[in-house]
Amino acid sequence: MDLKRFLDSSPTAWHTANNLAKLLEKAGFQKLDEKSPWKIEPATGYFVTRNESSLLAFLTPKKKLRKAVVAAAHADSPALKLKPAGEFVQEGMTMLSFEVYGSPILPSWIGRDLYLAGRIFYEKSGRVASELVSFPDYPFIISNLALHLDRQVNENGLLVHKQDHLSAIVSSSAKPFLESITKKKLLHHELFAAPSDLTAYLGSEHELLASARLDNLAHAASVVEALLSQKPNQDTLKMLAVWNFEEIGSMTQEGAASSFFEECLERITTHWKLSREEFFCFKARSCTLSCDVTHAVHPNFIDRHDARHRVKLGSGPVIKTNAQARYVTDGEVAATLASLWQKKKINYQYFSSRNDIPCGTTIGPIHSAKTGFKTIDLGIPLLGMHAAREVIHKEDYTSFVKGLSVLFEEL
Repeated sequence: MDLKRFLDSSPTAWHTANNLAKLLEKAGFQKLDEKSPWKIEPATGYFVTRNESSLLAFLTPKKKLRKAVVAAAHADSPALKLKPAGEFVQEGMTMLSFEVYGSPILPSWIGRDLYLAGRIFYEKSGRVASELVSFPDYPFIISNLALHLDRQVNENGLLVHKQDHLSAIVSSSAKPFLESITKKKLLHHELFAAPSDLTAYLGSEHELLASARLDNLAHAASVVEALLSQKPNQDTLKMLAVWNFEEIGSMTQEGAASSFFEECLERITTHWKLSREEFFCFKARSCTLSCDVTHAVHPNFIDRHDARHRVKLGSGPVIKTNAQARYVTDGEVAATLASLWQKKKINYQYFSSRNDIPCGTTIGPIHSAKTGFKTIDLGIPLLGMHAAREVIHKEDYTSFVKGLSVLFEEL
């Protein structure tokens, strides 16, 4: 996979799912439609999407269906979403008004070149049509306020008011913007601001990779890359799930809390003619690898990290644990993973947050509770989580793909 190209061409969850689908199709995976009957064959790859933004893919076993190994990630990232009536004129300038999606670090979006990307809906031949769009040639900016008008900004930090300070300047004059760039009379739109900065390799040896949306495109890419390295097993269903809406709780039609995974799993097992009893046995043998980025130790803020769990860039993937089950790492799966990775000489680390700084969470607890699958939370170390630009070490990505491949083959 050309990771840089994938990152630069995936400004929204819809673009991510579309790019992943293309990779799977190119590798010979067959596309399924939820609205049509499925025909599932042994030793064959398939994928299906829901609402164009969540994707499941699977490689069926050669003979019987005994268990599943699932690598799961999410396709969305904290961002700014254009409001339905977001275009307006102020002081003679055309502006766009955004609302907050998830929990982005808002100051990182100020003073940065941005563009619109997402989906638009319009009428075509008497029917509603949709289109995936991206407009990098029409950049705009949410401008900083001058230091002279906020002289305490360096002492107090940039305080961004979510209602008053998140409007972007798209033109110095009053003229239509959306109509001009889409060339359509829109019925509806789902558009996000995306950073214009392209992915870049940084560091003295170009060992670091900086990009927007590494949380969680780094794992949307890695789970697909690992699955595409696989061959059919005798009795193991190898699956991946890349869900939208993780950043806002997953409680949507296509989120990790939806029926998408369970319904697809039931359709697959039906084709293998598993009885209800056999289906429950199958689930009890299965496990999920919940893949999401992990806080790397920040050299300027080492006091924000637990002294004995300082995750380092370039030191390998991370197993995440939390006593409150914000991460749901199953002990047996963690021990098996550690044994396999030690034998394959894959370096790994452990993350546990400070007791006085609560950690985030992932799709792991939601998926585990819904399916009953044993689950482990793991991921790639990252700096700047939820900023408009984040940083990983390229060797951590490579090691993680290798580690997932081992788990697909041997769990």
